[in-house]
Amino acid sequence: SPISEAEKISLRSQMGYHENQIIVLCVGAIIKRKGMDLLIKTFQKFKKRHDNALLILVGPIPSSDNKRIRKGYQEYLEIKKLIDDFQLEHFIHLTGTKNNIDEYMKISDFFVFLSRQEGLPNVLLESMSTGLPVITLNRAGVTGYIIRNKIDGIIVDEENPEKIALEMEHLINNDDLYHNISIHSRNTILDRFTDQIIDHQYEEIYEEIS
Repeated sequence: SPISEAEKISLRSQMGYHENQIIVLCVGAIIKRKGMDLLIKTFQKFKKRHDNALLILVGPIPSSDNKRIRKGYQEYLEIKKLIDDFQLEHFIHLTGTKNNIDEYMKISDFFVFLSRQEGLPNVLLESMSTGLPVITLNRAGVTGYIIRNKIDGIIVDEENPEKIALEMEHLINNDDLYHNISIHSRNTILDRFTDQIIDHQYEEIYEEIS
């Protein structure tokens, strides 16, 4: 659930972040399928406009020790090189796997989700539930089912770092839009995606096929 601005500032301090930072959050494995390379390129453009911007990436970091995810490890190395090439190593925080993802959502200013392939992304629903505005790529059958563009979040049609960065810029500079999306995204979860509502929908399906 959402927290107040005072609680947000206090929680930031407890977690080692600063009150005046613009915190961009993404949750997922540090691989290309999750769009992490696109996100780095986008953040690099956003960072040019905001010196106080910080990108937090919460999720598993592939290791060379596991042969099954060796491809993922190579992708991680490419993404890490991208961070180094842009000289963003001090402005991008890779946390690894965390159990307190809700707290990271609560201290952030918006959630950027650029995954190239998804089913029903729980992290998208969870971030909306905290009232955290979401910027995401348009994924047929996924984002359109969850988000009404410019109402529950921002949907971008292209894998274009400049366009995505401009949407981030517009959102962070437009208090009314930011506030409205925050409220609507939370209400959308309460109206359509609570446990009780989903359970009831399953019951209706079972009754139809029984």
